[in-house]
Amino acid sequence: IFEKLEVYRTQTGQIGIIVGMYNKMHSQLLDVERPLLQERLNKIDTILERGINELNWHSEEIDAFIEETLTLVRDCSSTLQKLKQNVQQIDTILQKWQKSSLFQRKEVRTLTTRDFESRYKEMKQQYLQMVEEGSTSIRGLIGNSFEQLVNIEKDSKEWNDYVNYINEILVSGIGKAVMVCLNDLRDQLDEEFIAKHDLNPLLEIHLSISYNTSPIDAVFIPSLFLETPEEPSSSINHLVDEWIRDFYHIAEYVERVDSSLENVEEAKEEEGEEKVVEEIERKVPTENYLEAIEQSNDVNALKTNVLESLKENIEKCFKFRQVFEKFAFLWNVDREEAFK
Repeated sequence: IFEKLEVYRTQTGQIGIIVGMYNKMHSQLLDVERPLLQERLNKIDTILERGINELNWHSEEIDAFIEETLTLVRDCSSTLQKLKQNVQQIDTILQKWQKSSLFQRKEVRTLTTRDFESRYKEMKQQYLQMVEEGSTSIRGLIGNSFEQLVNIEKDSKEWNDYVNYINEILVSGIGKAVMVCLNDLRDQLDEEFIAKHDLNPLLEIHLSISYNTSPIDAVFIPSLFLETPEEPSSSINHLVDEWIRDFYHIAEYVERVDSSLENVEEAKEEEGEEKVVEEIERKVPTENYLEAIEQSNDVNALKTNVLESLKENIEKCFKFRQVFEKFAFLWNVDREEAFK
């Protein structure tokens, strides 16, 4: 035994590594990951069973057994870690979308709707570019995960279940990104938030006398919710609706991970070549997560909350206008006639 002390020390050390990796691997395996590695796990267990029941320290095959087992366990563990690393990178991309809100206020001063819209369009372009790049990276990471697997087909139940697992992560992450935008918009409609952070109101709205109405009336410029022939689609209500629509449509720029070129071909047949080509030119995937986000209870509840806050603000504006309505006779009286 003494003469083989170094050999035994090496062998026990390697067996310790095998046991450590094997136990760690099983403790980390998710139910959705196990089927992808089951063939390798079965092979490892078969070899381990032989080592437990047939081999001893005097067996000539002990070194070959250790080497083969260590190789298989290390390979399987490496594949599992790669799968988890790719999921972690997907989560990092989603967190980046959640930290960089599409609706950001970078100035404390009040802006005209024209000035804010100009800044918003620039923010929107940068944000959607980030989402498009992230979507491409996500599909690359999922493709890399598939490449790590052995004897797993893309149309297999095991892989489809795993893709559905990734889909759930994406729906949740995109939903959180949309909710961050909705929360930021709601904050700008919250009088307490504005005061707490020493901000001025976001948009500049004037209460002016309009001589284009009959009778002459005090009106808000821009309009709060009424469209005018001179300025169609310019009301505050319309702008907020457009912003909310943009938040939801973040999901439209993320291609579903379970879509493929076959989906595009099917879409061409069902919807027509022209429509699909138009979608591609807009860089909007024909298969995306918009429908999933539109069906999200959490996102829709927050949207309702934002619209309620907007309604409260509009009601406050009309209440403010009522202070001046008792003087309406001043601007409706013909001054030349009155001073005769």
